[in-house]
Amino acid sequence: MKIDYIKNNAALYGISTHSISRVVAVGLGYVLNIILARILGPSIYGDIGILMSIFMLYEIVLTYGVQQSITRFIADKHLSKKSILINALLVQSGFCLLIMLISLLLAEPISNFLNTPYLTKYLYLFIIIIPFEGLYYIQYGLLNGLTKFKELALTYMTYSIVRFGSIVAGILILPDQVSSIIYGTALAYFVAAFLQFKQLYIKEDRGIPVNLGVFMKYVFKALVVFSIAIFYLNIDLLIIKKLENNMEIIGQFKVLSNFTQIVYLMLFSISVTMYPLISRLIGDSAEKLKCIIRRTINLYVVLTFFIFIGLILFIYLIVDIMFGVAYTPISNNIPLYSVGISLLSLNIFLGNTITILGRKKGCLWSMPICMFVHVSLLIILYPKLGVNAGAISLCISQLINIIYFILQMQKNVPSCISFKHLVLFILYSIAFAWSISIFDLASNKSIESFVLALIAFVVYTVGAFLLFGKLIIDTLYLLRRRHDAIS
Repeated sequence: MKIDYIKNNAALYGISTHSISRVVAVGLGYVLNIILARILGPSIYGDIGILMSIFMLYEIVLTYGVQQSITRFIADKHLSKKSILINALLVQSGFCLLIMLISLLLAEPISNFLNTPYLTKYLYLFIIIIPFEGLYYIQYGLLNGLTKFKELALTYMTYSIVRFGSIVAGILILPDQVSSIIYGTALAYFVAAFLQFKQLYIKEDRGIPVNLGVFMKYVFKALVVFSIAIFYLNIDLLIIKKLENNMEIIGQFKVLSNFTQIVYLMLFSISVTMYPLISRLIGDSAEKLKCIIRRTINLYVVLTFFIFIGLILFIYLIVDIMFGVAYTPISNNIPLYSVGISLLSLNIFLGNTITILGRKKGCLWSMPICMFVHVSLLIILYPKLGVNAGAISLCISQLINIIYFILQMQKNVPSCISFKHLVLFILYSIAFAWSISIFDLASNKSIESFVLALIAFVVYTVGAFLLFGKLIIDTLYLLRRRHDAIS
C-alpha cells in the first residue's frame, strides 16, 4: 500500500526515486574518491580536484541550460514534443562545438595561470567527454519532463556504476592514472546515453511548435541559475589554488568539496522533481501552488537540520575512516560549508520557481551579483580566516539572495513562505556551524572534543525543536501521510 501511495504521488515518487539514484551515485563517488585519495595522496589528489573543477566550469552549458528548458516545455501537453527535441539538438550541438573549441584554445593558458602546466594535456583530453555528455543531458531533460522518474534514476545509476568501474580499472591498468578519470567519465556518459535512448519513446503529436528563439531564451535563463550554482561548487578550489601554493591544503579542500557536493546533490533532487510539477500548476489553483512552495521549502529546512546534526557528531570520524588522518585538518570547516551549500540548493529552487512565475529579470541579475560578493569576500578574508573564508562568504551571499528571492516570490504568491522562521533557522545554523570551527570540535578524536561535540549536538537539537519544532514535526508527519505529502 505504501509503495502504491508513493507511485501515485508524483512529487514524492519523483523525489524518492531521484534520491535513491543520488544515494547510489554519491556512495560510489565517495568510494572512488577514497580510493583516489588514499592511493594518490593529497598532492596528486589535489591536481585531480583542480582538473574536475575546471571541467565542471566547462560543462555548465551542457548540463543544465538545455536540460531544464526541455523539462520546462515538455511538461506542457499543448506543445509539440518533436519541435522541442529538434530545438534541443540544434542548441546542444552548437554548445558542444563551442565548448570543444574553448577547451582547445584555453587549455594551456588556464594551466599556466594556475601554475600547473603539467595539467595541459589532460585539459585537451576533456573534448572526448563533451559529445556524449551533451546527448545524455538532452535525454535527461526529456525523461524528467515526461515524469519518467524510474527511467531517469536507472540511467543515472548506470552512469555512476560504469564510471566507477571504468575509472578503477583504468587506475589499475593504465600507466597514467589521472587520464583514467577522463576516459572512464567519457565511457560512462556513452553507456548511459545509449540506455536513455532505449528508454525513450515519444509519440507523434500535433501540439504547437516551439519557436527556436523562445527555446533559447529559456536556455539562457536556466543557464544563469544553474551556472551560478556550479560556479559556487567549484570556483572556491580554483581561487584558493591561486592564493595557496600548499598542494596538501588543496587536497584537503577537495575532500571538503566532496562533502559539500553530497549535500548539494541530496537537496538537488527536490529541485529537479518539483520543477516540472510546479510548471504544470501555473494558471491553476493559486492556493495549491502556495501550499506546494511552502511545503517544499519546509522540506529543505528539515533535511538541512538532519544533515547538520549528523555532521556535528561524526564528521571527524567520517573523514578519518574514509580518507585518512592526512585529511582530518579540514573537518572543522565542513559543517559551515555544508550550511552554505544547503542555502545554495534552496536558492536554486527559489530561482527556478521565480522563473516559472514570470519574474525572470530579478533572478538574472541577483545571482551574479551575489556570486561577485562571494568571490570578493573569499579573496579578502582568506589571509585571515583561511579555508573558513569560503564558508563565511558563501553563507553571507546565499542569505542575501534568499531574502531577495523571498521578497520577489511574495509578490506573486503571497504568504507562501514563513519569512521570519526561515531566516531565523538559517542564522541559527550558521552560528552553530561557526562555533564548531572556533572551538575546534571536529579536528581530532580526543575524548574532550567528542564530549564538546556531543554537547553542541544536544544544544543545537534542543534549540531547533524549541524554535522550529512544529515545522519539523509537521513536515515529517506530511511525509508519512497516506494523502498528499507535497502535491
